[in-house]
Amino acid sequence: MVYRLYKENDLYPRAIITKRRETVRGICVRDDYKIALHVMKRDDIFGNAVYHELPGGGVDSGENEEKALEREIREELGWRGTTIRLLSEVWDFYTPIRQENHTMYYLFRLKEPLGERNLQSIGDLLIEKTVFVTPQEAIELYKNQEDSPIGNLVRERELHLLEALVAADRFGL
Repeated sequence: MVYRLYKENDLYPRAIITKRRETVRGICVRDDYKIALHVMKRDDIFGNAVYHELPGGGVDSGENEEKALEREIREELGWRGTTIRLLSEVWDFYTPIRQENHTMYYLFRLKEPLGERNLQSIGDLLIEKTVFVTPQEAIELYKNQEDSPIGNLVRERELHLLEALVAADRFGL
């Protein structure tokens, strides 16, 4: 089952949306059933915040979602792997920059560490570190992170998915 969430966020003042961004994110599972979770740190138009976020990023022109996710995982984590299945679609809004995001969330199996990460985008520079935690630990990290508009938005779009997968015991791949 694919979950769909259309989140009209009230975390930022309303603005006219002028651009749309197609993105992909992965719940990236290693052989030990731990998942990758970025610790993000920023001080910009979105505020001063430290929060958690699943790996992923923008779909480049000419790429399909699965190839984009494979590329993002190589860049951000330094791993090669396989997309297992689509889990969720989320629409949300980064109103400070007048952007609508359409994000496809996938279950992704990490197979082979490649070594160094190859951080490419401005967003990648916000990654303070990446941790591998159990799905339940990831849920607790989201629930206990500091309140900030951007952190709360990311938590709202990702926490429900992790909770649903844990409840359905869907991490066994």
